[in-house]
Amino acid sequence: MSKKHLFNVNNHVLNLLLVFIFIFWCASIYTVRIPFALADPFLFIKNLSVFYWIGLFLVIVFIFILFSCPDHRNNPVRIYAFILLVGIYLFGIHPFAFPNPIHMDIYGYVNNLKQIIDSGDIENAGSYINSYPLASIFYVEIIHIVGTDITMFARFYPILDIFITLNLIFLISYLIIDEWFFLPPLIYLSNSWIPVHYMVPQSFGLFMSILSISLFVRIFHKTENSKNFIVYRLLLIFVLFSLVTSHPTSVIISLFAFSVMFFYFVLSSVVFKEMFYQNKKHMVSIYNIVILFMILYFFHVIYVSKFILLDAIVNTIKTSIFGFLDNQNLLSDIDWTSTTPIFEYVIVSKLRILNLIFVFILGIVSIVFLYISKCRKLVSHIFIGLFLGYSSIIISNILSRQTKFIDRGFIFLLIPFCFLLVLVFSSIKTKKLLYRYKLFLFSIVSLNLIIFPLLLGASFPYQYYSDSELVGKQFIESHNELIGKIKFNFYGSPFVYNNFWYNYISLHHQRGNEYKKSFENSGLLKIYDNSLCGIYYPKNYPNEITGDIFTYWSLTGYRV
Repeated sequence: MSKKHLFNVNNHVLNLLLVFIFIFWCASIYTVRIPFALADPFLFIKNLSVFYWIGLFLVIVFIFILFSCPDHRNNPVRIYAFILLVGIYLFGIHPFAFPNPIHMDIYGYVNNLKQIIDSGDIENAGSYINSYPLASIFYVEIIHIVGTDITMFARFYPILDIFITLNLIFLISYLIIDEWFFLPPLIYLSNSWIPVHYMVPQSFGLFMSILSISLFVRIFHKTENSKNFIVYRLLLIFVLFSLVTSHPTSVIISLFAFSVMFFYFVLSSVVFKEMFYQNKKHMVSIYNIVILFMILYFFHVIYVSKFILLDAIVNTIKTSIFGFLDNQNLLSDIDWTSTTPIFEYVIVSKLRILNLIFVFILGIVSIVFLYISKCRKLVSHIFIGLFLGYSSIIISNILSRQTKFIDRGFIFLLIPFCFLLVLVFSSIKTKKLLYRYKLFLFSIVSLNLIIFPLLLGASFPYQYYSDSELVGKQFIESHNELIGKIKFNFYGSPFVYNNFWYNYISLHHQRGNEYKKSFENSGLLKIYDNSLCGIYYPKNYPNEITGDIFTYWSLTGYRV
């Protein structure tokens, strides 16, 4: 992959590659079916057909050609089509493999959206939706436009989600990167195994965060006298307001990262005085926007929101400090909720931890390299500041042994990370080093694409509901005395034995059979049994559940 072409590839060959990748994706979704989930982290990757791996091989070949042949890096339409194909290749298999939506959060949220659609009023959807309504309004309007069943829409939503995300990342990449603009979306895709791309408010919050970053970048590419400069600033304010009213965790993560970015600008102005002085007006604009962002958020928290996360933030800071003082070896743990995880789960957890560490270290190395080479591209410093901001959130959660912001912080961290790796290209001066760096990036993208279905699908066994479990849910909803206990939290009811808890406890503790047996001779009456779902009730059924019984069973049902 030197500057000279290793081989010449005709444009028609590349177009045929795109067609064959799409054909093998179609063959993959046609041949994979997983009707129920076993307690096996390798379940998803084991069920992928040979067509999937042939298509993935063609994806890697296409990437190799882009690295090797500069001429083919100048066709944005073909590259755009390829990136979208890779997106549906990675995220468009499991919606077809499983007959129901993946991820337990979806089912409660679907109930909320159904209430909005049925009543035509968002007020009936609860305090969480009322405080952060914009994401729900977006989903309801899309469902109206598509005209499909809401559960079916949720099942295939990951394809739409990754389509929107890739378009936003591609937009930023095309704005600021010349020859290598195809790389940031691919780097993001190959590392985005965190379960965020499904129909929940945090997914919409990610859209708004990426869009706000793209507007930051666009503002720095415009002069103060540009006709569109004010338009972009007003649009950014609108997007930040949308973010504030979309999802509580996403806005906290973004606000913290943008604040760190600004303080980074202030500190870096000592090293890059001339560069920052020349962009003084832009700095003032960013300062004003960050302050406005803070005002919008705290106004919303104090006067509008009934769903406040300030206690969680304070607790995270306190436990981070004490965790650091205790000098705990936190990363030695496989999973802070596990005791004796099964071997397969240990493998996947180690790979996920290694991926997180690798992204963090590689990002820091990129920052150091940009500093050593005295990179004077202001946009590079935007991504450096954001990377430091998102990294700080993850580190504080690791120290506090919490998971509230680690997974979401990581998916946000990937945005500046994928651009930092590519911006390093402009600072490499020697051909030999450039060749090695290209080979390195090609290798890590290819390797991550190969292990991606394992990292993504390892949690599917306890995130998926079978048809029998959903029929059990319908049974519960047909009995008024049960609805209040089960409607929004079906998987967590102490009176329901289902595949979710069995698989979760099997993978994390190897005690799934104990959980199953705990329902026997427990003083409960089985009122429903359908394959993977059994529903139990106190012997005095159909009398109302007492608080004492509910509390007792919550403590003895192996709830984790």
